[in-house]
Amino acid sequence: MLTKDRPKARSLSPRTDRLEFRSLRHFAAVAEELSFTRAAKGLDMERSPLSRSIATLERRLGVKLFSRSRQAVQLTEDGKNFYPGATQVLEALDQALASVQESSAHRTHRLRLGFSSAVAHPTLAKILARFRAEHPGIALHLHEMSALDQIDALKRSSIDAGLTFLSEPRDRIRVERLWSDSVMLLLPARHALASQRHVELKDLVREPLVLHDAEASDPYRAHVDALLRTVTETPRVEARVSNFAALLTCVAAGLGVGFTTAGQTEAFQRLDVVIRPLSKQAAKLVISLLYRDEPMSALLEQFLEVAKFVMSSY
Repeated sequence: MLTKDRPKARSLSPRTDRLEFRSLRHFAAVAEELSFTRAAKGLDMERSPLSRSIATLERRLGVKLFSRSRQAVQLTEDGKNFYPGATQVLEALDQALASVQESSAHRTHRLRLGFSSAVAHPTLAKILARFRAEHPGIALHLHEMSALDQIDALKRSSIDAGLTFLSEPRDRIRVERLWSDSVMLLLPARHALASQRHVELKDLVREPLVLHDAEASDPYRAHVDALLRTVTETPRVEARVSNFAALLTCVAAGLGVGFTTAGQTEAFQRLDVVIRPLSKQAAKLVISLLYRDEPMSALLEQFLEVAKFVMSSY
């Protein structure tokens, strides 16, 4: 975006506003060789088109840049004055091209992924491990963040994709469903409900709960809240936590019953906490790949292909 105090570009005359970088390269080559034949060879072109290009440049500038004779080609005074500026322009152009190409190459060899902590379990680890094995030249940049932060980061192009609990697209954000995860209960080992193979939601109406202290609009919390609303509008929340380790600690201490996902339960074993599934089949969370509302990059398509392959083997 242009700033208000930036000086305006100088107006060019009608004869010079269509100068091309190619013409400047042709001029610089002839000026350095002082020979149309040698310059044409260096530029990998025929002598006649080169001569026409210089003639067009001279006509647009309104000056003669070279004096030509059968014996030699020499720069005129105007040509000598024009040469330093022309080469500076070409050097600046080459630097700009090199910079953007280096930046583009760097972007095409990295994949920046945001992920919610609740999906950071063995399933995701398997996907990431296989992708790294199949694409060893790609740098994976991982950023743990909430679903809302992922959406914001995608809109700002701070990440290339996100992984979180979201099943429907949002404004300017597309979703590709990858897998679903069951909602599980975490119970203190000596809890009365721990003896049951499955736990009904209605049995939790009077139970103290330990819930994640996430944004109310976060998909994971919204899903758990929706489940609880099917049996009570006023759940008895004993504590709120910000991470899985704190959740385990509170449940093990007997403060209440917690919710987690089947995927996360694969990552731990504790004698003081019991895992039980909810009997309600609808208690499923969808894990999706989030990306901007634009065509996928080739690299992101490769990641999605790997993710789908890993999930198909389950």
